[in-house]
Amino acid sequence: MCIYQYHNGVRIVRKLLIADDERTIREGMAKSIDWKAIGISSVILAADGREAVKVIEKHNPDIAIVDIIMPELTGLEVISHFSDMADKPEFVILSGYDEFSYAKEAIRNNVKDYLIKPCDTSELTATIQKVVNVLDERSARENKWKQLQQQLEYIRPQAMEQVWRNFLLGQPTTEQNDPEFLSCMLHHNCNEFQMVLFVPEGYDNVSLLNIIKDCVNMVNNIQGWNLSIVLGDCVALVFDSNKINEVKSSIPKITAMAGRRGLGKIRTILSRCGGIHSLKEIFSEAHSIIQLYPYHSIDNDSCSAFTIDVSSFHQSSMIQKIMKYVKDNLSNRNLSLNYIASNVLYMNPDYLGKLFKKECGMKFSDYLMSTRMEKAKKLIRTAADLKLYEIANMLGFSVDATYFSQSFYKYTGMLPSEFRQMAQNQKTNKGI
Repeated sequence: MCIYQYHNGVRIVRKLLIADDERTIREGMAKSIDWKAIGISSVILAADGREAVKVIEKHNPDIAIVDIIMPELTGLEVISHFSDMADKPEFVILSGYDEFSYAKEAIRNNVKDYLIKPCDTSELTATIQKVVNVLDERSARENKWKQLQQQLEYIRPQAMEQVWRNFLLGQPTTEQNDPEFLSCMLHHNCNEFQMVLFVPEGYDNVSLLNIIKDCVNMVNNIQGWNLSIVLGDCVALVFDSNKINEVKSSIPKITAMAGRRGLGKIRTILSRCGGIHSLKEIFSEAHSIIQLYPYHSIDNDSCSAFTIDVSSFHQSSMIQKIMKYVKDNLSNRNLSLNYIASNVLYMNPDYLGKLFKKECGMKFSDYLMSTRMEKAKKLIRTAADLKLYEIANMLGFSVDATYFSQSFYKYTGMLPSEFRQMAQNQKTNKGI
């Protein structure tokens, strides 16, 4: 075996094997052509078929010129030996026989070209140049694909989040309605999913939600959970329900980590189990329940101390009626537990108050104020054409909006005008 090396500066391009049992032919071909000029960096010679196999296995040439008739193994046997190899050379047949049977076998083995001896240097050069061009085009496609893959890896988390955000918020495309499509994005095969929602105090500040998401992901990477996503006013973690014990033990770690990064109180809720097709309803249910608990109803400042488990959350039909009536009649300035007891349910207000506190863990007045404030925040964020006094009127406050502003400040720590400005700045920063 003999190797002739050609260097183009520091750029090593292609390797070529010439396998022929006639020494004058193989060495003449190696020395008579300026291989470097057509992109060949080294030429390797082999004297028979068996040596050709060893050269290919050791040096992995890009192109192999093989004689049909050689000792040990024929050229066609060499080609057949590598038929199942993914990274095999591009073969060119060299033969002293212009026979159809050889050409037919060569075509069957996907040989790139078939040269008849004696072939002149121009024909050989043109043939190898053509093969080099094919390899260069393939390399360009592969490099382009790698670049696209790298870009996809970079944008994949954001794209996957957006797909799931659309699905969970009820804005899916046709593909996103397909459970198999969604499961494939999670790279996880399981039948039952659950969610944890994390809602930090002051969640209208996007940076706080991103801090929560970072903390979730730090534990997420350790546990191998599926997906964390910012969903409006909360961060949601989707996980295999079989990991429920790990999730429960990790929630205090996440909230404590967030606390060390400056966050205050955090409400968390564990959803019920369900298939991937029902996650939208599961999210909506958990999100609705957690809104029942305003931050001022949390008794201490420990982030990890306030977690709701939907499986243990039960509401009587009476309480459900009260909550529905509240949401449908927020503009009623007379709305109160006494009003609902006397005009809607015709029951004793004291009994209703105790029942509400028992089932919801908070006073009705706190629930009413929380519901109005959450609605106010949504309107201020999304309805820029509405005046603040109009929003106050829509939510059952007096027309002068003074009490509304005071209540809003107490609930959020910001005046309504400050909150609107903050929301507008966030939209500007996002390019909305």
